[in-house]
Amino acid sequence: MSTLAKVPVEPELQTRLLDSITGAPGVIMAGVPGAGGFDAIFALIVEPEESGVNRKQVETIWSRWTESNVGPLLAGADVNRGLSREDVTNVPGLAQFFR
Repeated sequence: MSTLAKVPVEPELQTRLLDSITGAPGVIMAGVPGAGGFDAIFALIVEPEESGVNRKQVETIWSRWTESNVGPLLAGADVNRGLSREDVTNVPGLAQFFR
């Protein structure tokens, strides 16, 4: 699809950055959301308690990246709840995608 549309779904430039990020401690996954590339990337990071160490390492990689301009939009989990397991049947219409 990417080749036929002549639009890179995950441009090589972003792949190199993502590969660098996924080598950092605590990174579970990183990728390009949606299709088309160049406009966004994400990284899912876990770390013990509220240390911030793993997140800071990823931020350091982003801040030193010179191949392209990267401006992270940071978000975090609810520190009172942390990671949790959700039941897809509690989200209307979602369970149909997990059969």
